[in-house]
Amino acid sequence: MLDITNNSTPKLVLLPQIVPLQLKVQPYFSKSRSIGGKLLREEKYSSNQVRVVTVEGAHRPNENVPEHFTVLITVQDEVPHDWQPAYDCSCTYDQKATSQYNLGNIQGDILPGLPKTVEYFYYFSITDDFGEIFKRAVFPKITSALKLVSQPTAQDFLGVNVGFTAWFLETVLQLPEALQDKAFYAGQRADSQFLGDAGAIKNNRWWPSSWDKPFNLGNFDGVFIITAFNESVADKFVYDLERAFSTNIVRNLLLKGTRRPGGEGQNDHFGYRGGISNPEVRGVTFDTQSQSDPRYPGSPIIPMGVVVMGYDGDSDKDTRPVWAKDSTFMVTRKLDVFVPEFEAFLLQRGPKYFPSLPPDAAADKLGSRFFGRWKDGTPTELSPDSSDASITTDGERVNNFIFQSKGQTHCPYAAHIRKCSPRNYVSPDESDNSHL
Repeated sequence: MLDITNNSTPKLVLLPQIVPLQLKVQPYFSKSRSIGGKLLREEKYSSNQVRVVTVEGAHRPNENVPEHFTVLITVQDEVPHDWQPAYDCSCTYDQKATSQYNLGNIQGDILPGLPKTVEYFYYFSITDDFGEIFKRAVFPKITSALKLVSQPTAQDFLGVNVGFTAWFLETVLQLPEALQDKAFYAGQRADSQFLGDAGAIKNNRWWPSSWDKPFNLGNFDGVFIITAFNESVADKFVYDLERAFSTNIVRNLLLKGTRRPGGEGQNDHFGYRGGISNPEVRGVTFDTQSQSDPRYPGSPIIPMGVVVMGYDGDSDKDTRPVWAKDSTFMVTRKLDVFVPEFEAFLLQRGPKYFPSLPPDAAADKLGSRFFGRWKDGTPTELSPDSSDASITTDGERVNNFIFQSKGQTHCPYAAHIRKCSPRNYVSPDESDNSHL
């Protein structure tokens, strides 16, 4: 290039050139949030056509690389006539579609489950005028399955459900037809001996001696289940409840439960991540306005009637009374959980089973064999020797597996997750209807 400061010399002139740029824009779509990156760009996730809306002028994002330009292109879905999406699941998700179930008549803790950081169990007996007060003060606050699947949950959320005892249904309400369930009418006391509770036979009747006194005194009429994210919200409901009923209700017992503190809110009382492989019901726990896909692929998808009376999957569907449809059976059982003792047991026994590991690591590995997962949720079937963050953060992997290791080296037959969901170790029909 010549010196351009001298006007008499020839100059080298650089003229802007228009270089055609051809771009192929291919959109991809998945209803699962865990599908991303290279996985999303698989052909099965390709979506419909798009059209270019705007193209903003190119600019240099890095002056040190002058040949590098960035172009911002805005595109919009171009939906052809009669086009139908072919998503990565067999269902078609329509927010306006009505459910095949009467979700407004199903209590939310049955399905999909009341959200919570605190939960109260309010056991009660009634005296008089219960029905009218219940209709006025409690019924409008009952949280249905419909509300949970169609409305966002706010921080001031209050969840309220109610259950009634067999004694109340028979004696107080005097319902004409029975529920066809012997265990429900016999009550838990009759089974407690076979559940391992301490006790003795008195007057030809078994009496558990290890039960808390309120449970052993006599019959309850029912229980309110109260959940919230803030304890003050739950406390206010209890206050309003007792104020509305006044002397027409007797509080037999109030049990309060909270999550583990800190960042362990999703873990169970032993500190292991829970809720990963809960059974799913299409149209209730997924394929809804608030949840399109199963939260964790690999969870068993079960018929509605396995949980709720009156639907396919309920073996007594044809003999249930009309008033029982959309309800279920509930068992509440207070258990002593010895968390420090369990942790001490792992520290004592772990090094004996895994002598090559440090004591803490040996304890963690032994604990993982009891649950079938490491504390962060990593399945021992997929990672037998340690937890793996790449698995626990991948919703497509953390629960989407089968038991294929030989023997019990990875996941013992008695492990919690294997007993609750045997996966490929039972037939599909048995698996659909046999989950704890």
